[in-house]
Amino acid sequence: MDQHVSRRSLLAGAGAAAGAAALGMGVAAGPAAARPVPYEPALDPAANEPLVAGLAYEMIDAVAFTPRDFDNAWQRVVSNLGAELGTGGTLVASINVPVGAVLKQVTLFYLAPPGSTSMTASVQRKLFSGPYEDVSPTSPLPTGTTLQPFTFGLNQTIDGNYTYALFVTTVDGTQFVGGMRIGYLPPPQSFVALTGVPRYDSRTGAGKLAPNEERVINVGVPAGARAAVLNLTVTETEAAGFVAVFAANITWPGNSSVNWSATGETVANAVISPVGPDGKIKVLGGVNKTHIVIDTEGYLP
Repeated sequence: MDQHVSRRSLLAGAGAAAGAAALGMGVAAGPAAARPVPYEPALDPAANEPLVAGLAYEMIDAVAFTPRDFDNAWQRVVSNLGAELGTGGTLVASINVPVGAVLKQVTLFYLAPPGSTSMTASVQRKLFSGPYEDVSPTSPLPTGTTLQPFTFGLNQTIDGNYTYALFVTTVDGTQFVGGMRIGYLPPPQSFVALTGVPRYDSRTGAGKLAPNEERVINVGVPAGARAAVLNLTVTETEAAGFVAVFAANITWPGNSSVNWSATGETVANAVISPVGPDGKIKVLGGVNKTHIVIDTEGYLP
């Protein structure tokens, strides 16, 4: 695996300008003398940053960082130094690792030239329909004349109901984000099959799932499991609608697990859903009624 921050495709003069234009980004203008020292692979600290045995790593390039707010008050520029962070701007990049993994390190590679101040970074998460919350302290970043790393030490288990991201903000001056490296413990890959688990069938018990109704259902998964592997079927549907499955101990994160488009349909979908500490799931009805049938195939421990 290449441990370098891979921006070489952005370093080729006119080729860089063409590539940036194709991505819908501006290209930095102004005399070269006004710029900090160019990026040099030989100076890239990623080549010498120690890796931790047992962790899996992913490199995220500078082009993955985008402005937090698209209000035309500030625009990202990608140059040979990376993604440029202008005064008052915030860049954000998604952290995508498998559900159940344990996030241990996030290393930001950046350049904050002397004279620039108040550059900070933090790892945050949010429910799909909620605000971001910190999972690391908001840390000030030291200045320097070359690309350098800043590592957040974490112990964050990745919950499939959240999205995770790295935020980088500056108050004044111009800084550059070269990319980030994510280090994590992969989740257990075993799958435990279950047989003899009673099928949940609303046609023989609780009746149709109503709009906005939430039902907590025991799907036969043991307490402490990470996720249930299910086959979810909607049948005898009314009009168009959806059903969402999620862990029983949280509020609806804004997902949909199966959709239908007309009255009288039967639609099935495979679902892997996080479960609550007791192994249960919650099922939410969308805008119209339907019966639901749930068959448990197994679970992820």
